[in-house]
Amino acid sequence: MALNARKKTDKVDAKVLAELAVMGWYKPIYRKTGKDREMRTYLTAREGIVSSATKIKNTIRGLLKAHGVVLIKRVDGDEFSNRVKESIKGLPEIVKSALEMLLEAWEKLDFQKHEMYKKLRKIAKKDKTAERLMTVPGVGPATALCFSSTISKTNRFKDKKHVASYIGL
Repeated sequence: MALNARKKTDKVDAKVLAELAVMGWYKPIYRKTGKDREMRTYLTAREGIVSSATKIKNTIRGLLKAHGVVLIKRVDGDEFSNRVKESIKGLPEIVKSALEMLLEAWEKLDFQKHEMYKKLRKIAKKDKTAERLMTVPGVGPATALCFSSTISKTNRFKDKKHVASYIGL
């Protein structure tokens, strides 16, 4: 009702929102610390690099398969590069050229992905929460730091069920 009773402008909207806050319609929200926001940014950037590298790798595999070349699964790093370079030798020049460019892009992304992971390991070693989380089998630095920077302050949750709900479990 308060929103409909007045002419809509930014100034009026701000005043109405302030009045609603005073009346108790809005609850304060938690804003993560700068450190946690920075970590989330780093993790999101790394996720983009990992996703791009995976997409390019799958594109290379698919294009090779279209030309009768099937690479074995679970090949990564230098072994993947070497197998691709060996596989494209007999292909037409235009196909070979396209695959070489894709491979070069993948190699750069793969390198960046590993460099970012090294940095995450260094950061995780200095973070008590991340170190504790990494004692769980299968939890590495990326997962531990993602969890700790997402949760941030544990005392803002009523109990463990609220934590699980917050992260979507």
